[in-house]
Amino acid sequence: MKKRTLRASAFALAMAVTVCAAPADIIIGAGSTVWAAEEAEKTAAAVTAAPEEVPNLRCTGEEQALVKAGTAEGGTMKYRLGSEGEWSEEIPTGLNAGIYTVEFFAEGDEEHSDSAVENVKVKIDKGIPNLTFLETYSRKYTGEPMPLIDEIKTSGGKVMYRLAGEEEWSEKVPEAVEAGEYKVQYKVVGDDNFYGDGDEVEAYGKKNYAFPYCYNCQRSPAFPVKGGTCKAYGLDEPIYTLNTQGDRVTGDWTLEYAGDYKDIQEPSNVLTYIVEQARKGYSLESTDGVAVYELKDGGKHITYGVIFATSVMDEKVFFIGDIWTAGGAGYVLSDQTLDRDQLFNISKDASDIANEMIGMTGEVTAKIRKTVYGDTNCDGKVTVADVVGVLQFVANPEKYPITEDGFINADVDGEYGVTGTDAQIIQKVDASLVKQEELPLKI
Repeated sequence: MKKRTLRASAFALAMAVTVCAAPADIIIGAGSTVWAAEEAEKTAAAVTAAPEEVPNLRCTGEEQALVKAGTAEGGTMKYRLGSEGEWSEEIPTGLNAGIYTVEFFAEGDEEHSDSAVENVKVKIDKGIPNLTFLETYSRKYTGEPMPLIDEIKTSGGKVMYRLAGEEEWSEKVPEAVEAGEYKVQYKVVGDDNFYGDGDEVEAYGKKNYAFPYCYNCQRSPAFPVKGGTCKAYGLDEPIYTLNTQGDRVTGDWTLEYAGDYKDIQEPSNVLTYIVEQARKGYSLESTDGVAVYELKDGGKHITYGVIFATSVMDEKVFFIGDIWTAGGAGYVLSDQTLDRDQLFNISKDASDIANEMIGMTGEVTAKIRKTVYGDTNCDGKVTVADVVGVLQFVANPEKYPITEDGFINADVDGEYGVTGTDAQIIQKVDASLVKQEELPLKI
């Protein structure tokens, strides 16, 4: 890269030669004078389209391009951050919230001199944190103190907790021993880069998801809806890299909200297709508000896509990404290992996820339960009424819902989901053909 001071110095030297007599012991070659004169006569390169600031930037915790590239005639666009940075053809990026100054000019080619230096101001606003947590946590009773919920992960700021009714907030998740239902309150404390509870702006984020297992899969129906069921096909071994299946015990898969589709810069053609399919499948007014998520493995980007549905308590998520791999037209992420084909009860679909808003303060339900397998109606015993409850739920889950605890109790056949097979097992318990303590069955 040419030093911008080189031509100015040569030009000043040429001017000095024309107005001052050179000392006798200094000889200035005629070639230098001619070169400087030619430089002075060159037409300056032109910035034909000035770089524009990227609008509506918010802090995300990652570097972001600050401007859209400009164009030049007779030279090459060069940029730098502030007035002290190195000039480069690369677009400057910003990490933290604040005001940035991006300087630019057109560096002339062999036939043009440099253009004047200009600048553009760019703002990165504070970000709105996205949170990773479950709406309901269920723990098995052990008789020992245990954290009531998993630590809530946030993309910015700091999360504080307390039990409902208590005064003091703490960074430590509340614990309990006895079986029962608890309410854990949380709030996000903002910082220089992210808004939090109590800030003047009304801040709402999105929910993120974290799972140990990810599978390639196909699904039926293609557009599962809230209150219905969905069957996942082709669940063999979990994938432990983008294209590899294997038996890794756990992974670090996350689905992180990347923005509504209208805010995605230069979406791929495949992502555009997926978003349009979601719009049609769920009768959304437009693609603008479709929530786009980024699938990561250990923090590494894998693919952008759309969550089509989640199961009860968000334990399973159907996700379609803009990178399709052999083995299916998408992924199912799970909090437990899966096998063969699986039938899931759907609690949220793309419509719900598009409208989902997470406040900077809220309340999470935590349960410590003594599970009574087979007790669908949660009356403390296993009878034919529990069999009827399962059959009614399978036939019409909207008309005959069962509680979350009832769902856990009723899922006894060794495969995730409440089906007619569970009803058969519970009926055998009522008929004393299977012992209740043998549940759930291991297949």
